[in-house]
This record gives sequence, structure tokens and C-alpha cells, in this order.
Amino acid sequence: MTHQYRFGDLLIDQQSFRLLQAGKPLAIEPKALNVLIFLAQNQGRLIERRELLSAVWGDAFVTDHVLNRSIGQLRKVLGDDAKEPRYIETVPTLGYRFIAAVETEPWQALAVLDEPAIITAEIQASERPAATVASQSDAIELEPVEAAPANLIMHPAVRQPEPVLARRIWLKPKLWLYGVGLAAAMVMATLLHTPEVAGPLESTQITFSTEFKERPIFTDGSRLYFEHHSEASEMAVSGGKVVPMRSLEPGMHLRDLSSDGSKLLAWKADLNDLTGVGSLWVSSTIGGTPRKLGDHLGDRAIWSPDGHSIVSSVGTALYGMDENGGNLRKLWEAPRQITDLYYSADAKQLCVTSELDYASRIWIMRPDGTQAHLLSVEWPDNWDIRNGRWTRDGRHFVFRSDGEGRQNMYEVVKPDWLHFWRKPKAVRITGNQIEILASVPSRTTKGLLVLGRLDQGAMQVFDPKSRNLVPFLSGFSASSFVISPDGQWMAYTEFPSDHLWKSRLDGSEATQLTESGASFQQWSPDGKWLVYTDDYKLYRVSADGGPPEILIATGNYELVPTWSPDGKSIVFNYWDGVHEPATLEILDLATRKVSPMAGAEKCYLASWSPDGKYLVAITKNPARMMMFSAKTKTWSVLKVFEFPDGFYAWSRDSKSIYMATLNERKGIYRLSVPEGTWEKVVGVENINAKNDEALLSITADNQPAIMSHTGVAQFYLLRWPN
Repeated sequence: MTHQYRFGDLLIDQQSFRLLQAGKPLAIEPKALNVLIFLAQNQGRLIERRELLSAVWGDAFVTDHVLNRSIGQLRKVLGDDAKEPRYIETVPTLGYRFIAAVETEPWQALAVLDEPAIITAEIQASERPAATVASQSDAIELEPVEAAPANLIMHPAVRQPEPVLARRIWLKPKLWLYGVGLAAAMVMATLLHTPEVAGPLESTQITFSTEFKERPIFTDGSRLYFEHHSEASEMAVSGGKVVPMRSLEPGMHLRDLSSDGSKLLAWKADLNDLTGVGSLWVSSTIGGTPRKLGDHLGDRAIWSPDGHSIVSSVGTALYGMDENGGNLRKLWEAPRQITDLYYSADAKQLCVTSELDYASRIWIMRPDGTQAHLLSVEWPDNWDIRNGRWTRDGRHFVFRSDGEGRQNMYEVVKPDWLHFWRKPKAVRITGNQIEILASVPSRTTKGLLVLGRLDQGAMQVFDPKSRNLVPFLSGFSASSFVISPDGQWMAYTEFPSDHLWKSRLDGSEATQLTESGASFQQWSPDGKWLVYTDDYKLYRVSADGGPPEILIATGNYELVPTWSPDGKSIVFNYWDGVHEPATLEILDLATRKVSPMAGAEKCYLASWSPDGKYLVAITKNPARMMMFSAKTKTWSVLKVFEFPDGFYAWSRDSKSIYMATLNERKGIYRLSVPEGTWEKVVGVENINAKNDEALLSITADNQPAIMSHTGVAQFYLLRWPN
């Protein structure tokens, strides 16, 4: 038996699968409504995340952040507050509890105040516009409802149409002719309409090599271009050997390939910048010396289809310039950092990916930055949309999203002529079995090339006897780990879930500490607590388990925590990835007061030594590691870097720091403290990872360890039906 669940002025009508407020339907994504129904059915009971995921998504593989986004959408629709909840209470790391009083009622037909006011039995759901609320940019289309049941209570203003009206229409010749013309137009529109995809496209694996392959990807029809161990590389479309690109210098990374396949756009990091900008370069695909595009710094950059101009981004700003770097002009300002750019083949539209309310979104605009608007598509507010691509014939527009647990490709499908008022919908065109890393339209077929990989990883550790990296704990699957002060336990971030676990040094007695993402975990000096970040907030969790505690009530982007030697405070950064961090911050755990650390302006990625004598941090201009002495309360330069730095970790005896870098000078290095002697420990040529994900760990016997991706990425060709 279906029920209705009432709380306050809100009502869940389970029969029609709608959420109503004062009789008016609210726009809500179906999965989010299922979450709300399950919570309301279990009012007052703690629902663990696993139980909620199983109840709503069944056996489908779904990551935690998908549930987080559904909860976020519910709070937005309900006007709820996570800090002072009226409806949905978060129990950190465990789950959720619906705390509002719920009245359960047997289902009965309702008068629904909608636009139009009511649905009669004469009107089928497929013939009416889906109801929306809020502004156009925020609107989410409701799922179409079925035809109204016979016992639906009619709104007084609605009357059944007079049957005689239908007969009179056919008595008017002009109306009859109009009807014939309309029918003919409908037939033509149906014939001309692009057939819509029903699901995953036919796919063919086209490469079988074991080399590491990473985004971005490009093709000129005969060659594939991509990153291999952070080095621009290429191989034949038919497969074969992966070779470095002869036309780019070490440290240069791919940004775009011109439409005619003759020119490359490349980017080179600026050692003195933290926001991801660097210099832009142009090079021929057949060789020669790269040419710098003036003094303009950028991050993302693409050619116009005719190759005569370039669009680039710097943080949130979008710029245009001539092909030689001249005539620089600002085109548009994004709400947050721009992460992807793409031109339509006819050069009439530009696709820009940026973040909006903690979920990536796509903006479509003219090449001069005018008429910018969000991509119109029926899509949950809390699911990412990124990396939009038009096929070369312009018939298909696709994008990438992890909304269903893995990164997949989706196609935007416009409604047919009969339902022109509806928003386009998105259809998944990959099978949700492997992680899709990148895509590019094929040049020789009407298809899409994608780079896909199974997400698997194994920890590798330095073996002093062989001087090589060898498997750690038989291929332990973790992105990083830290050893407890007593040397008996390790806390690790499981891969690929990113959940925090604790175990003995041999992996036994494993205990899960969080059910959401955790990184940069650090033990308290007494070994009783762990502090970590989820990339937004700092948390503290007992080493014996229990609910994690948010340490700072307000603010966001609290990163890289490290305990003070006395365990009374935590040093961290506020850093959103767009702007340079202002300083190191100190959190007093007793008062929860946050204050800037003296002399630590522009410093980031800080870490206290295990013995409490030194705090080190990275800064720029020039790129260097700074060292703070707890004894003298002064800062000094420990090491100046001649190449991009990487993540680092202290040795357990506090005598040295290990750093991993996977850029042009690949290797794990050791830096002595306080002397500052720098030496290479081991090469990382066989480590499959990117520099920005190469977290370093230190074993109980003082050896560096690093995770390598063991899932091999391959290229696949997706084909649309003829």
C-alpha cells in the first residue's frame, strides 16, 4: 500500500512520486526523492550510509559523494541547514537521521496546484510540459507523471471540454487545412529528427599496450596524443609503441592540437605560482623548436578551429588572443576556476567547464564570451557535468560525469518536435564498468575516442638491498599511510574509496574509521586521535573509532593539517586552489580559535617533524622549502627547487625528508635536516601516477613508499548507430 508522509507544510505523495509544499510540487531529482522517502519512512532512526545506498541504488556501484550530493539537493529544496538541521541530521561518518515529526497517512487523491492548474483524464503526461520551479538556470524538470486517475479531485476552475467542440472543428474548412498542414509538419520533423540513443554505444578497444596513459588526449586521425608519466607522448591509432613527442621540451604538457593537426599548444609550469598557471608555447607536430606565446601566463588553452586565434584561462578569467599571443583581451569571468575549454567545429560556440556550488557545470557561449549560459539539460543539481565535446559533424554533444559512481560519458539528447518545450535529457553512452578519463571526437569516423581505466592501485616501497621499489604488503591498495607514534599501527586512505582505515603494520585488525573521503591524515602525538581533511573541512576522529568531529564550524577549503608537538594545536592552510594561500593558520583545539602563524605568509603544505623540533613548509618566489625552528622561533631556507616540487613526508627519526616528484626529474629524493643535503634515492619510471596525486608514505623501518596505478588505461572507439 502506498502512503503519504507529511512533515510541516511538506508532503511526500508516494503514489504520484512527488514532493509538494502547500499543494505545489517542488522540483527534485528522482534519486534524491527516493532518499527522502526512505529517511521519512525511518523517522528518528540512524540510517547508515551503506544501508541508504543499498536501499536507493541497489547493487549499482555508487561512491559516497553521489549520496552527499543527493543530501545536499534535499537540503536545498527543503531549506534545511546541515549545522542546525530541521529535517535531516548528519551523524558524521555514520549516516543520517530524519528528525522532523512525520505523519504517515494512507494515500488519497490530491488537488495539485500546478501550471496548468490540474491534469484531467483527457491529457496524457507525455503531452504536457514538465513542471519547474525557481529561476530557469536553477530549474530541474520533474519526472512526467501518469495520466490522472479517475477519482482525482478536480480544481473548481477546471471543466471537462464540451464534446460538441471537437465535432465543430471539423466543420470549419480552414481549421481542417491547418490540421493537415500541422500533421505533415509533424511527420517531416519526425523524419528529420536525429535518432536518439537508448543507452551505451557499441565500443571497440583499439589499444592494448601496458604503458601508463593519462589525459588530456587528442588525435589527428592517424596518431593519438596523450600524457605518459607526465610527458607528452604519442602512438599510432592502430596501437604500437608509445614514444615521447619530439617537438616538445621536458616539462611541457599538452593543451591542444590544431584542427589541421599541424600545431600543438603546450603549457609549462611556473615554479613561482601556486594557482596552476604557466607559460604557453606553440610547436609543430613534426618537430622544431617550441615558440613561447609572449609573456602571457595561462592554464587551459585551445586553438580556434581555423587556427588563427587562441582562447585561454587564468583561474576564473577567460581570455582571447591572436595565434602569436598578441591582442590579449578578457572575454568572460567564471564563478570558480575554469578547468576545461572546447570549440564547436563550426567555431560558433565555446564550451567552458567551471565549478558551481561544489559541482562542475558547463557554460555555452559565443567565442567572444557573450551570451554565456548554463548548458540546458535535465540533470541533478548535485551531479558533476564537465568536459563538453561536440562531434565534428555537430550532431552530438557529449560530456563526462561521475554522478553514477564512476566517470562516464553522456550525450545530450534534444526532445523531438512533438515535445519541443521539454529540456534536453542526458543519456549515458558508456557502460559504467570502467573509469572514463578523457574523450575526443574521432577524425576519421563518426565516433568518439575515450580513454578508460579500471581504478586499481598497489603500494610500492623502497628496498635498500635491491635499491628498487618493490610491492608493499603484497600490493596493499592505499593511496597513503602514516605510522602511529608507538609504531604499532598505521592509518591509511583506502584506494579507490578514499575511506580512512586503521590496521596493524601487517594489515591485520583493520578497522574502518570513516565512510567518506579522507586525506592527509596525521596522528596526534599521544596516538589517540587522527586529524584529516575531506578537501573542505578538517575533522578529528578517535583512533578507536567513533563519529568524526568537525574542528572549525565556519569556512571551507581547510587543507593539510599537522599536529603541534604538544598536541594542543593544528597547523593547516585555507586554500581553494584558485588563489594563493595567504599564510599558515594555527587552530587552538581548546578554544577553536584560528589565527595566522607569524612569519608564515605565502607558505603552504606544512608538516611538523616527529620529534617536534622543526616545522617545514613550501613557498614560492623562488620555489623553496622553509624551515621553522621551535627552539629559536625563526624561519630559514632549507632547499631551493630547480624543478616542480611534490608531496613529501618526514622520516620517523626526524633526520630527513623524502619527496616524490613525477615531472621532468622523476624520482624519490631525500633532504637531510637541518643540513639541507639533497640526493636521489630511487627512480620512479615504473610508477604509474601523476605528480599531483603522488602522495608519499614512510614505513615503520623508515623507507619511502608510493602508490602506483595498476589498472592500465586503454583507448576505445564508441560508435553511434547509422
